[in-house]
Amino acid sequence: MIKSLYIYNFNPSLFSLHDPHCKRLFLNNQTLRDHLTHLGLLTDDLRVVATTKEQRQKVRAHELLERKEELLRRMSERENQRIEKLQKAVSLPVKYELSMKKQEERKKNWEKIRDVKIEKLTIAEKKARMKELERKNERKKQLQELLEQIKLSEQTKRNAAQHQQEQAEITAYEKQYGKTAVWHRASDHIH
Repeated sequence: MIKSLYIYNFNPSLFSLHDPHCKRLFLNNQTLRDHLTHLGLLTDDLRVVATTKEQRQKVRAHELLERKEELLRRMSERENQRIEKLQKAVSLPVKYELSMKKQEERKKNWEKIRDVKIEKLTIAEKKARMKELERKNERKKQLQELLEQIKLSEQTKRNAAQHQQEQAEITAYEKQYGKTAVWHRASDHIH
């Protein structure tokens, strides 16, 4: 059963930690302050953790949980009492007991088989993920190589175009000044 952190049967229209007239009661009493901070209702700097509405909702939720636990406990007690009465009233035949044991063994075997299947499926999923990751990495490498080839071909095209332009400039220069002049690209003058 859940131990209560809240005070029960309080007036729903008033929560004393938010009441300014009652604040002196817990601010002046060190043991009460320590207790409230231990419960989590106050912070270390003496601020209230939640609003009145939130506190009421927490209390209601806590009460509902306690009721649920109580109902579950009662139901399990009733079920146990019913089973005990049935066992006392009727003794089961040996054949029935054996069939129950066989059924339990089958159930355990089925659970083992199911666990093995689940494990195989998870292993297969991991392998599939690894293969997919490898495919992605290979595709990435291929794309990078293709990109490098494209860059290289563009660079060679640029170099060829630049070389053609230089040859065209040299031939134009030689036509204008003659073949005896030496071409110096950097200085652009004749030696």
